[in-house]
Amino acid sequence: MTIQDHKITQWLHPITAEADRPLRSAAEMKAIFDSNSNQLKEALNGLIDQLCGTQGAESIGASVEGLSGSSIAELLEALVTLLGQKAARSEVLAKDNTDPYTPTAAAHPATKGY
Repeated sequence: MTIQDHKITQWLHPITAEADRPLRSAAEMKAIFDSNSNQLKEALNGLIDQLCGTQGAESIGASVEGLSGSSIAELLEALVTLLGQKAARSEVLAKDNTDPYTPTAAAHPATKGY
């Protein structure tokens, strides 16, 4: 079932279909009035259950420039892949670095070996 399947496009028992002076009992009229809110409750609870389930992120469409994917799940997967390709902070020299660098070999940067 998709998120779209929870969409309510029409009431099962619309109040507008009732006569101005219904020839129904009070209990029947209460059931008709309750049926619309029950229909709404069923659709909303189904949607919440789907979004909270293990496949919830696959049900939500989205797009982010620079990432491939058309759902939240696919975008998260692409982001994890992209982050896995980046160097760890411990492996790079940051612009705000204040630690002194001491070369340990002649070919290291900042050495003067002519």
